[in-house]
Amino acid sequence: MQRCQGLLEEVEALKRAGKVLEATDRGHVRLGLSSGPGAMLTAPIMQHFSKHFPKFHVEIVRANTEALTYMLCERTVDALVIDIRSMRPATDLQVTEIGEMKGAFMCRKNHPLAKLAKVSFKQLRHYAVASTPLSDELDRVLIERYGETAHPDVLVNYSSDEIS
Repeated sequence: MQRCQGLLEEVEALKRAGKVLEATDRGHVRLGLSSGPGAMLTAPIMQHFSKHFPKFHVEIVRANTEALTYMLCERTVDALVIDIRSMRPATDLQVTEIGEMKGAFMCRKNHPLAKLAKVSFKQLRHYAVASTPLSDELDRVLIERYGETAHPDVLVNYSSDEIS
């Protein structure tokens, strides 16, 4: 009976996923965002839905990849946007890569670095760096591109899943 109920829920979810939303549609989606995507996408997602689908309810859940994957398996979130490199393989999940987001160093609007046309890594090192947790692959990329001082253990002063 439980398996049938799960299959029926999946059928309904597929029907909803295949339908193109209209401005007057009502509905609910609970979207899990890990730290990096969450910092970059939370505001744009909310702005998009409030402008184009004002009757739709969007709930954004922010957590680390492991917690979000568990929530997806427990069906407490409908979909995830995560750094897939941080996700452990799971036989009971189907993962679809829908795009790749470019990472970036960011600073506040009035920060001294924001006044520069181009920022070198050496200039960046004069300031404290905050970061979301990074995957091993990103650690390697930073080291290859900028040298040993770019290792997150050296580069990052503050780390949090909730970077905003």
